[in-house]
Amino acid sequence: MNPITCGMAADLLPLYLDGCCSADSRAALEAHMDACPACRAQYAQLRRDLTPAAPAAEDPGTDGIARALARKMRRRKRCLRALCAVLGVLLAVLRVFIGKTIVILGQPGGAVSAALPAGATDLVAREVSGTAEEVGEHVFATGTARLVVSADALPDAPVTVRLWQVRETRENTMVATLDARHRSCIFTNLPPQTLCAVTVDGAPDVQLTVRSRLTFREAFSLMLQEL
Repeated sequence: MNPITCGMAADLLPLYLDGCCSADSRAALEAHMDACPACRAQYAQLRRDLTPAAPAAEDPGTDGIARALARKMRRRKRCLRALCAVLGVLLAVLRVFIGKTIVILGQPGGAVSAALPAGATDLVAREVSGTAEEVGEHVFATGTARLVVSADALPDAPVTVRLWQVRETRENTMVATLDARHRSCIFTNLPPQTLCAVTVDGAPDVQLTVRSRLTFREAFSLMLQEL
């Protein structure tokens, strides 16, 4: 095997790296590089120059995190749209309920005739409060189709409230019960301008208020009953 010069080695190095030189040329070049540090360095540099750089490693979790965030945002948008739709329906229903409640509140009924029977109490003009015994002495002219009885305080046991329609004699037409949870009752569907009386069974000292006007809560409750 004939020795080669550094110039010959420089010419052979590209062929050597590509694997295209003959076996004799390969052996001669390797023998030359074993003895020549300069050609070894040139070979190493040429090898580095010809070897493609490895692509930068991508974070394997980046794409997954981005996709998860995108899915989360889509779910959040869908939930938000659904919530807005539900709130819209609830708001529309609430408007209907409040509207019906206001209509009920604004139904005072016909005015009581100026020619009231002697001793009759006009509930359109005012409400009456007192003990059940004191309230029972009144004859009420409601001027409306309803009459409300509420208690300020109640004994432990429920009490029975009776509504009497007063003509020539008293006729018990309706009965309701008041207790710790239900401290008011509403008598409805009364003939307009009916004369009525209210009594409580066995509890003459219970403090009552009798009126024809409704509170918003009472009107709302009546509206729900009419649905």
